[in-house]
Amino acid sequence: LRVRYAYSTKLFGRAFVQYNAQSNTIVTNARVNFRYAPLGDIFLVFTDRRDQQTGALGERTVALKVTRMLAF
Repeated sequence: LRVRYAYSTKLFGRAFVQYNAQSNTIVTNARVNFRYAPLGDIFLVFTDRRDQQTGALGERTVALKVTRMLAF
């Protein structure tokens, strides 16, 4: 399942949910992208991996990435 949504011309959101039948896990990945300047972005990413049968948490991460193009 994939979902993409644009709140405005500078703020975007994406979510991705995937089920792996072989390992019986569900992976959720959500990302918010804010464009604060031309060629400058801030990304906030949340990732969660769980076992489907037990509901046990396998992995959970939150990451923040800031990019800016410099001209010199």
